[in-house]
Amino acid sequence: MSETYCGNNCETCAEKQELKCPGCRMGPGRAYQGDCTISKCCISRNLTSCDSCTTASTCYNLRSSDSAASVRLKKQKDEAARQMRMYERSVMMGKYLWVLFWLVIVSTVVGLFLNDNAVAQNPALAVPAVITQLVFSVSYALVLFKMRNVSECYYYAGISGFVTAALTLVASLLGTSGWGIFLSLIAVIPAFICEYQEYMAHADATQEMDPDMARKWRILWYWNLGCLCATIGGTLLTLIGLYIAALIVPLAAIGALVVCIIKIVFLYSTAKSFREYAEDNRVIL
Repeated sequence: MSETYCGNNCETCAEKQELKCPGCRMGPGRAYQGDCTISKCCISRNLTSCDSCTTASTCYNLRSSDSAASVRLKKQKDEAARQMRMYERSVMMGKYLWVLFWLVIVSTVVGLFLNDNAVAQNPALAVPAVITQLVFSVSYALVLFKMRNVSECYYYAGISGFVTAALTLVASLLGTSGWGIFLSLIAVIPAFICEYQEYMAHADATQEMDPDMARKWRILWYWNLGCLCATIGGTLLTLIGLYIAALIVPLAAIGALVVCIIKIVFLYSTAKSFREYAEDNRVIL
């Protein structure tokens, strides 16, 4: 009986050493968990080798048996490269998502003390509020931009974030003038693009490792979009004097706060998952 199902000689196999193959019947051709299509075919048909098969002369698998070892080696190298990419991505994502997590928390807490009402009551807070917002926006955009190799969406999110910060700064310097108000309105567009691209980037980055978390990021974006639309709609209704706006705007604000809290939780969970993956695979790789 041949040492292999297909009849090839293991001793002449150029890939045997690199594959660390113990032999066909103990390696790729073993009865259980083997990855050789020829052996699976022989086992399913209760054949000891392809020599006893009546259709061997027309079998595509048998004709490609000479390249089976090289194909298997390529698959192993591709898988090793994929695992290395996942490890490197996890190290980077675990670090940068952790930074984003703290940036959002700090920005949210500071925003509670430097909001529009606080600035209106104490104009001296206007400059610290603008500086804080600018530092946060630029820092956040910079971190997103640094993750551009993981997903193209991070690139667009970072660029949009920089544009938003620049427009907001100029609008703040112009104050309540016509150009200042105009630039403030224009800044909403890149801010919207930044938000969308960021959520999609988080979803793309986690798709391979945790598809369920990727789905949650996409769903959270739609909730965020709904709150934004409600805010804009409520503001327009306020301008035309409809009293229902007094209900819509506060609800939209509450919804936006809830989305922000969930985003913080998701950033923490996603960063933790990447860091755990990197830790678990550090020794293996």
